[in-house]
Amino acid sequence: MFLSSLTADNFLKILYAMMLEKSVIFVSDNLPLLSSAVLGMQCFLLPFKWNYVQIAVLPKSLIEMVEAPMPFLVGLLNTHRQFVQHALSPDAPDATEKLIVHMNDKRKEVEIDTTCIKLDIPQFKRDNQPLLEKLLLPFSVLNCSQSAYIVQPTDRQK
Repeated sequence: MFLSSLTADNFLKILYAMMLEKSVIFVSDNLPLLSSAVLGMQCFLLPFKWNYVQIAVLPKSLIEMVEAPMPFLVGLLNTHRQFVQHALSPDAPDATEKLIVHMNDKRKEVEIDTTCIKLDIPQFKRDNQPLLEKLLLPFSVLNCSQSAYIVQPTDRQK
């Protein structure tokens, strides 16, 4: 569900924040979705590896962790968000840069909050075509409402 509701632009923002070793907080009410999103985004870093704190679902007893000055990758239940609202605001004292990813399971939407982070995404190019344009087709396939997508031999790009 996470990838199927993610746009190519939002995917690049999350990946870019992780590559820059920024903190990324995934917020959702759906526990399986939350843990799979946190664990799954690490797969896209290959051949690199996330060497910092990573917690699939942050327990309430460790909620102060979101104020840590180091990079982390955590999943936060939406019900626990009220306890760290002050730390997630851009006006917080000694605030570190954090990318907040809101996953709405009911509406099947993923929204990115970039108020606590400065992301100047470079224009990566491959074969003189921007990376974002290259990702539009795969993400349009993921985001289609059909239950199956059949690839024809003529669909392959040369």
